[in-house]
Amino acid sequence: MKNYYELFLGSTRELRNVKNLVIVALLMGASFIVNFFTIQITPVLRLSLGFVVSSLIGMLFGPAVGGLCGGLSDIINYIIKPTGPFFPGFTISGILVGILYGIALYNKKITIKRCAIITIIITVLIDIFLNTYWLVLLYGKGFGAVLPLRVVTNIIFIPIKTAIMYFVLNLIIRIKKYI
Repeated sequence: MKNYYELFLGSTRELRNVKNLVIVALLMGASFIVNFFTIQITPVLRLSLGFVVSSLIGMLFGPAVGGLCGGLSDIINYIIKPTGPFFPGFTISGILVGILYGIALYNKKITIKRCAIITIIITVLIDIFLNTYWLVLLYGKGFGAVLPLRVVTNIIFIPIKTAIMYFVLNLIIRIKKYI
């Protein structure tokens, strides 16, 4: 438990530096741009590359900043481009995703195994179960009716998300060495 406390404490210290604050703001701006290119497959299923920016923030700045940015991004994205009614459950999901990326990636070596594990955890816990639950509450459809389609499509995207995340995060690490 002490390690998680130190992890969150170190993450909160990241925002004391003005350079880091600017980078976080730029990454959140990039998140908004990426989310403009979301593909709506069905009313309850969307495809986006927003996970890349969330994982990048988690890797660079940790779970506290990742959670803060995940929540703020959800709220600001809704203000900029509303898709359906606002529902705070998705804000909670955004916060949890940022925290999970931060716990898994902050100050750690980025490997394909680590990217796969965190992608599977977030896909199963957040994308499949929690977000499906939010959609059931929001739209009133049965959990059993919505879940199978979401399970199939989210599982198909696990290797794709893993490969994209691994490539982008390692590219950023290489670029960061020269800055």
